[in-house]
Order: sequence, then structure tokens, then C-alpha cells
Amino acid sequence: SVSAEENLSVSSAAQRAELMQKLAAGTPTQVVCLRNMVDPSEVDAQLEEEITGECSKHGKVDQVVIATMDEGAGPAVKIFVAYADPASSTKAVQALDKRWFGGKVVK
Repeated sequence: SVSAEENLSVSSAAQRAELMQKLAAGTPTQVVCLRNMVDPSEVDAQLEEEITGECSKHGKVDQVVIATMDEGAGPAVKIFVAYADPASSTKAVQALDKRWFGGKVVK
């Protein structure tokens, strides 16, 4: 249940290994993280609308969050797109991964 997962604690190496294996299994989620789409200087008021429009081609978009984070080599923009269902997010990953967007390869 969700409440049980909110209070999840990993107390042993075996539990941690099991959890990491589940996470690495590639279980589809509703959220897609798009990297290398834009530079921090390109983040503006219209970007969220542009991303929503582009990502809506793959399914219903519930939310777009644009975050600028320090990645060690400097600031980087990560765009999180929440879809209504995992099937839509899977379609988006297949369509957008390694695609060119604004002169950059999306990761």
C-alpha cells in the first residue's frame, strides 16, 4: 500500500539489494525525466507550455516540472513529465530518447 511505502525503511544489505534490483528492473512509471533538452539559459515562461504540447503527442500530460540542478559540471535542466498512465510515459520514452530537440540530443 502507499502508506506502507511511505514509511519504508531498508535495514539490511539484502533488503537494499532487493530494492535496487526492483528499481533497476525498469518497471514503467507515469513520470518521465527528460535531460539535455535545454540549457538553463533557455528556461523561460513558455517552456512548460512547449514541453506539454510536445509530450501530449504521446498521451495525457498531468503535470510538467522544470528543475535546474547542479550536476557537478555546472547547472543542468531536468524536465519531469507526469503522464496519466504508464503506457503513455513508455510511448514518450520510446519517441523522445535520443531525439533531437533544439539542437540537442534528448536523454
